[in-house]
Amino acid sequence: MSANRLRSSNAVRRPLRYGKTVKRKLFTVKYIDSNNPKHRIAVVISKKVSKKAVVRNKIKRKITEAIRQNIASKIVKGFDIAIIVHSKDLLNLSSLELVVELNSSFMQAGLVDDK
Repeated sequence: MSANRLRSSNAVRRPLRYGKTVKRKLFTVKYIDSNNPKHRIAVVISKKVSKKAVVRNKIKRKITEAIRQNIASKIVKGFDIAIIVHSKDLLNLSSLELVVELNSSFMQAGLVDDK
């Protein structure tokens, strides 16, 4: 998934400001159409979630791995997506539960092909 990552702060700021929103209990998905031929994803975690960088990085790795293994091939191309984490309770979810939550929020947003 690293090749499909939103890298610059301006690129991340665009879906956060102007994107459409799908809210969940533990995270929010913001997305916007882009001119890029592939989808790009950023995971945003505030220090309010955890002061410890180790915990924030674990959450990021868990989300990116769930997307890479289960959802990345089904995501519609041409969208910039930002996932904003609200709670460190996300660490307590099993991988399967996280995939189901991400998949349902992506389907609600229309970001996943049903094929």
